[in-house]
Amino acid sequence: IETRTHNGYREAVYKTRRGGAIVIGKSIAPIESELHDLSITLTLTGCAIVAAGFLVGSFITGRSLKPINRIRKSAHRFANGDHAARVTINDTTSELGKLSADLNDTFSKVGESFDRQTRFTADASHEMRTPISVILAKTQFALLRERDPDTYRAILESCQNSAEHMKGLVDSLLELSTLDSPATQLNLANTELVPLVESAIDLIRPLADKREISITTEFENCTYSIDAPRIMRAIINLLSNAVKYNNQGGAITVRLKKNPTDIEITISDTGEGIAPEDLPHVFERFYRADQARTVTSESGTGIGLSITHAIITAHGGTLSVKSEPSSGSTFKILLPTVGDAGQ
Repeated sequence: IETRTHNGYREAVYKTRRGGAIVIGKSIAPIESELHDLSITLTLTGCAIVAAGFLVGSFITGRSLKPINRIRKSAHRFANGDHAARVTINDTTSELGKLSADLNDTFSKVGESFDRQTRFTADASHEMRTPISVILAKTQFALLRERDPDTYRAILESCQNSAEHMKGLVDSLLELSTLDSPATQLNLANTELVPLVESAIDLIRPLADKREISITTEFENCTYSIDAPRIMRAIINLLSNAVKYNNQGGAITVRLKKNPTDIEITISDTGEGIAPEDLPHVFERFYRADQARTVTSESGTGIGLSITHAIITAHGGTLSVKSEPSSGSTFKILLPTVGDAGQ
């Protein structure tokens, strides 16, 4: 039996032994019509599925990209000077939510850095403007007409004092920039801390004696790997502040103690103390307040405590202060001993 398709029929052909043939067939037009309809249906269904997939994919992609678009817009605003720009976080548990939180934290830190730098530049300019104005005023006064030698001498002395103030400010700023640099190199060496602190006290004692301020000490012998000149300057800054902001006839207590995990240096006084609203800002550069200790007797520029804080931080330590108005203040230096080569 043979099968064939002929003139729209599906036929079966049976050949007899005598050379004849029997043909049986059926029209396949209905089947072809159904197949045609099915192909159209499948084609339309496929197109609908593709279109629906495209729409759903576009919707899902759009929703997925919205957080990224918010991040992009916030970063663009921040880059254009809007330091208050932050990324809105709807889902803090997703990866993008965590990324947004990290970016917001970064924006906050960078914004604070920009604000500090702007404030620092303005304050430094103000500090420099005052002595420059004094020098200009004095020299203009001297050049108006002839003066007697004593007047010229007084003018030159005033100009010299202003120039020394500027030099102290410039030196302090250079030291701060050096300490702020990641490439800062400390000249570390194992140093006996008791003689170092005693030397700092000896330098300050004449100022304390002038105001009848007593200095008592409580020392424990200990050795630490430090940049001795810088640590000594930090201690002198704290001691000079303790004298300058103390009461007449007051007292200063200096303690040096070796703890299991750190070395503790505290300098306490019986002065007027620091107001609570000023306490968080005492280590900021050029911060001024009536009772806040932001100006050292050495420089008078408002960055003595900033330098002290930077020196201690460069050694891997911490500097903190506790104070109450009319109850004095205590500055504490902690130098970690874990892993220190000097121990």
